[in-house]
Amino acid sequence: MNPLGTTNPTTGKPASSADGHGSLLRLRGYSVHLHSPRGIVAAVDGVDVDLARGRTLAVVGESGSGKSVLCRSLLGLLPAAAVAHRGGTAHFDGIDLAVTGEAALRDIRGRRIGMVFQDPMTALNPVLPVWRQIALPLRRHLRLDRRAAKRAAVELLDSVGIPDPARRADQYPVQMSGGMRQRVMIAIALGCDPDLLIADEPTTALDVTVQAQILGLLDRLRAERDMAVILISHDLGVVADHSDDVMVMYAGRQAERGATRGVLAGPRMPYTRALLDAAPTLHGERGRRLAAIGGQPPDLTRLPDGCAFAARCPRVQDRCRTQAPPLAPVPGSAHDGACWNPVPVPGSADLPEGGAPIPQETQETSRA
Repeated sequence: MNPLGTTNPTTGKPASSADGHGSLLRLRGYSVHLHSPRGIVAAVDGVDVDLARGRTLAVVGESGSGKSVLCRSLLGLLPAAAVAHRGGTAHFDGIDLAVTGEAALRDIRGRRIGMVFQDPMTALNPVLPVWRQIALPLRRHLRLDRRAAKRAAVELLDSVGIPDPARRADQYPVQMSGGMRQRVMIAIALGCDPDLLIADEPTTALDVTVQAQILGLLDRLRAERDMAVILISHDLGVVADHSDDVMVMYAGRQAERGATRGVLAGPRMPYTRALLDAAPTLHGERGRRLAAIGGQPPDLTRLPDGCAFAARCPRVQDRCRTQAPPLAPVPGSAHDGACWNPVPVPGSADLPEGGAPIPQETQETSRA
């Protein structure tokens, strides 16, 4: 019996309830290094992840921090010639994606792991009607004939909130709004009832009303289908409202991770705190300039020996410049951080020898 009373419109497979069992996706020391004209880029360096069914992990950080490379590499979507090295393990339901060949990955992509790309206008084929693009993975993985695949495509468009889906199915991407194109991308990603959905900046360039609709849709479908979701985002307001756990990345490494509410309410890593302080708010002082993180991220072809954030950190110490801090439980909090001199718990005395003190009041993040 299906306690949620929902099924996948294509497969008829009942959605299961979250049962609290072990991780669906488990990364240990996962690394991806890429070739570049200037040398080897440590795009992802020693990442650990545990993600269970029915939960959403948000991955945040500045552009170039390794978020998209991490997720695309799991699906084998990086050019083979660009990858210099892959290390560690990436177990998805017992399958190590780090060593899985292309033929096996083709069976996983779309069928067990779906992906919503950042820009639907470039991800969708402009010369194919949308039903044919939705039907491609259905015909490959589920062996549906043309008529059944089109019928399923219409059902999927209806399930993601496209009005008049039978008519829209025959349209081309250029005939649709940005919000509708993004819904088409979600329909493609969910067509084969995947266990894991990766959403890479799924609301980029959408207005706030459509953004809220798309994020609400992803939340509803996650609950109905008991999917695990990886949400890549720059928007900390979106992260606060639509994720269970968060992983902050900087220079290809994990800076902080834990339950979303705990990390955003009491960040211990100075970089996480700086991201929060840089977020615009609805209640800030009129005319006040937005905060910015000074300096530039490090060159990933020549990472420093110590903490990658040291050159930009107001709490830097000598040790920070010579020893890279491991990701470990931070005293006084329930989450992990990679910092020798973490931000104090609000209300406690600031450490006197950590450089310039960081203000304790945490600004509210913007809400979608």
